[in-house]
Amino acid sequence: MHHLQVLNQAGLDHGPVVPIAEEAVETGNVEKLIKLLSDALKSEIGKKFTKVMELKKQENGPVDKAREYVSNMLGFIVNSHKLYECITADTHYFAHQHED
Repeated sequence: MHHLQVLNQAGLDHGPVVPIAEEAVETGNVEKLIKLLSDALKSEIGKKFTKVMELKKQENGPVDKAREYVSNMLGFIVNSHKLYECITADTHYFAHQHED
């Protein structure tokens, strides 16, 4: 059974990545997947960084604004770290995560 069919039957939204990743495996060409992921990475990191830098102006302002900055800044840093871990992790790691 095709992996997308399994996801669809389970009611899971596979988004744009799964079919393109499967296409890469089937065709032996990964360029389309690399472009999709690179574009998404650049866009999302840019948006999040811009927000953090805007909020940084309130770093020493009212407590609620300072908290918003700290929350977004820490989220940006932690998410960057998690993203790096995901892209550098052994693929077997993720396969074992879903065996429970």
